[in-house]
Amino acid sequence: MKNGFRGVLLSLSVGLLLALLATAVVWHRLVLSPGLDAVAADHLRARVELVARQLERLSPEARAAVLAELAGAGGLELCLVPADGSPTGPGCGVLRPLLAAPRPPPSAMALHDWAPQRGGAVRGLVGGGALLAADAAPVPDRYAILSLLALLTAGGVGAGLFMTGFAARLANRDLELLLTHTQALARGEDRGPLELPANVELEGIAGSIQHLGRALQTTVRELAAERDHFQAVLLAMSEGVMAIDAGGRVRLLNPAATELLGLPPEMLGRRLVDEVDIDELDEMLEDLAEEEYATAEFVRKMTGEPRRLLISGTAREDGGCVLVVHDMTEIRRLESLRRDFVANVSHELRTPVAVVQASAEALQDGAIDDPEYAQHFLDAILRNTARLAALINDLLSLSRIEEGRYKFLFADIDLQDAIDRVVAALSPRLTTRAHALSVRVQPGLRVRADASALDQVLVNLLENAMKYTPEGGHLEVRALEVDDEQALIEVKDDGPGIDEVHRPRLFERFYRVDAGRSREVGGTGLGLAIVKHLVEAMSGGLGMTPNQPRGSVFWVRLPLVRLQAAPLQPEDALDDGR
Repeated sequence: MKNGFRGVLLSLSVGLLLALLATAVVWHRLVLSPGLDAVAADHLRARVELVARQLERLSPEARAAVLAELAGAGGLELCLVPADGSPTGPGCGVLRPLLAAPRPPPSAMALHDWAPQRGGAVRGLVGGGALLAADAAPVPDRYAILSLLALLTAGGVGAGLFMTGFAARLANRDLELLLTHTQALARGEDRGPLELPANVELEGIAGSIQHLGRALQTTVRELAAERDHFQAVLLAMSEGVMAIDAGGRVRLLNPAATELLGLPPEMLGRRLVDEVDIDELDEMLEDLAEEEYATAEFVRKMTGEPRRLLISGTAREDGGCVLVVHDMTEIRRLESLRRDFVANVSHELRTPVAVVQASAEALQDGAIDDPEYAQHFLDAILRNTARLAALINDLLSLSRIEEGRYKFLFADIDLQDAIDRVVAALSPRLTTRAHALSVRVQPGLRVRADASALDQVLVNLLENAMKYTPEGGHLEVRALEVDDEQALIEVKDDGPGIDEVHRPRLFERFYRVDAGRSREVGGTGLGLAIVKHLVEAMSGGLGMTPNQPRGSVFWVRLPLVRLQAAPLQPEDALDDGR
């Protein structure tokens, strides 16, 4: 900008001045110089005519005598050429070129420019002979005019160059100030008004640029704020959002869309169908070419658990579309659980309700009058109503835990006291089935838990072990420290054990390994599900492993309260992986 503007301005000025100088030279050569030559020739003719008339009044012999006097008075170089004789006069040496030039006969001579290129004239004289003449010195007026013209031309060129350079410097300075001011505004700096008093036009331009820059900064700030808000919304959304152009290329997407669809990080600019090979998605994109709205639901298999996704698409006027990806995995799972729950509850309620109904109908039909049958049907009614009550209580407990309405009161609990309390409560049932129970608890072991919840966990695990352990079987409860943060509680039995195919679903509601035996022993199918929710609410974990040589081991891990405990004996060590 700096050299370019000045260079262009100087080049233009020099070009104009050169054009002026060339015009002056041409005018001088074609107009002024011929005019001056004509004036000089006329002046020469006039003086030669006067001299010739003076000489013509004299005799040929007297002409040579006065020739020198006439030459000095007229400022002329004169040479007299007689009709027969040698040339005489003070200017014959200077006028030698005219003497050498061929001349017409004296009778044809008149005052005329015989050799104008030599600056002389020839005048024939009456009575014979000729007079040759030329100016003794250049005409002063002609040289004065030429000098003045040269001076004016040189002065004009010099003044033009100076003014051009000065104007270019001033303009370049103001332009540099304007450029610096404009660059600062472009960087977002807040500048005051730019004052250029010597250049009102540039100052007006600077004011307009500053006004435009401020308006542009305001617009940029507003757009940046809207972009940040939009970006924050996209980042916070759990649903995936994508914008696709008419060519099927992704132009915008949020992290949720990348995660849900398993897309690579460099997805922008790529075609979605090239990265996600799903027929339902391809069909939906084809439908959006003709319709304004379309949906597709499919299972996306990636590393880990497959996800069920629902994509809704809205077409845009430019041929592209906006896709919103919903993760329906949990919703569909909950819907399946709800259906299974309704089916399981209906199934669990149907048998006891049918028994109660049948027993009541039998009593109504007359069995009430027979003491033996009446007692049998009353026992059936009592047994099944107790089963219904247990089922309802378990459902209510599970519902309170899942909805967060179960109030946990955490405290430091001694595991020895908690296990002894539960064993004492269940001892009558242990005696009835002749079960042998051994308890081994590491001394001083304490956990952070809710006392009521811990009791319910231990009761459910022990009752579950008692139900599936044959009479005369052996049960064991063991508690010990696993590491600096957790304590382990194990409930072992030597029952039939659980096949590996059933283990992943043991803690689901109403799931039974042997449905017939479970109902026979009075289980509701909710005990282990309640245990799972309670343990997880107390920041613990649980699981099941096979017992050796037979049976099962249900284990629970709870947060440990660090106290000075007795050293762990070698026989209390845990098996690897438990």
